[in-house]
Amino acid sequence: MDEDITPGSFLFNIGFMLTYKCTIACPHCIVEAGPHRKKVMRMDRALSWIEQAAKYNNGYIKACALTGGEVFHDIDTLRTLSDYAHSLGFVVSAVTNGFWATSKRTAINLLKTLPSIHLLCVSTDAYHQRFIPLANIRNSIEALKDLGLTYSIAVCKDAEDTQQFRDLMCHLKDFADEDKIVTSKTFPVGRARHHLSQEGFPMVAEPSRAACTMASSPVVFPDGQVVGCIGPAITIQSPHKLLLGDLKTESLEEILQRAETNAILHTIRVWGPYRILEWLNRIGCSEKMPSSYMKDCTCDVCYKLLSDERLQPYIELLANNEEFAERTKYGRLYHLGEEEVLQPLESQHFLT
Repeated sequence: MDEDITPGSFLFNIGFMLTYKCTIACPHCIVEAGPHRKKVMRMDRALSWIEQAAKYNNGYIKACALTGGEVFHDIDTLRTLSDYAHSLGFVVSAVTNGFWATSKRTAINLLKTLPSIHLLCVSTDAYHQRFIPLANIRNSIEALKDLGLTYSIAVCKDAEDTQQFRDLMCHLKDFADEDKIVTSKTFPVGRARHHLSQEGFPMVAEPSRAACTMASSPVVFPDGQVVGCIGPAITIQSPHKLLLGDLKTESLEEILQRAETNAILHTIRVWGPYRILEWLNRIGCSEKMPSSYMKDCTCDVCYKLLSDERLQPYIELLANNEEFAERTKYGRLYHLGEEEVLQPLESQHFLT
């Protein structure tokens, strides 16, 4: 693997959301996956788009993540696409709820039929466990360990820790390495908007000041839309700066080359969306700014900025501002060690 291209670098990884179909329908699912969903990525498109990703910038993208929905719902498709991605040189990962791991032996036998998957992310939390027992998660992790495969466990929790969450973490640590367990917070979009109480999200006056680690990996959806991350922004219907392009009308190369010069996207990666708030305040948008934010939730800041149609003209002006682009370029170099050039766009110097 190229030593200059490390996990976390922009475009180190690209995701393909193969299906909205899932064996379960969790109440916190932002893509509203479930047994009733029919939409899948067409095989011919998936093969073409994976090939385009492999060719981008002479093989710059090193990893390919296959997600859904539940990709293990259609094993033949998962095998075909993972084998193809592996043949093109990708490190292949997949995301699953572990429904298939009814025993350790069953899990081992199934995983052996998917030799091109190098890493498996297994999702579990209080919501998943309404449908899939923790024993399945143990079976899948122990099978992965026996086969020498890399794994992670994704746990979604409510805004504040609960006893149920703490108990789950203790159980997971019985059979999984603690550094393999990744937690995130529920967010009130998608199905969660209808099923989860908003009262469980503490609100504060100051936005989270954390940078976003997810915006380095764009995701291709079944309809060809390419979005800058797999977070709540994927549910925004109106145009925004993390909606990178549409593969039905242009190539992946064109979309990703444009993303390389997307100063809004890279500001979110380097400093976090709060930095965009600061710049917008400087150009007189203070009265249009959100009045409160979810505590310690970077996604909430980003979502509020990108979903507010009143702010989009100002964000577009900011995106085309030469000073803003140059500072983002410097931030990428200084903080992330990325030497890619952000070409300044022609614009007025309207910032002081």
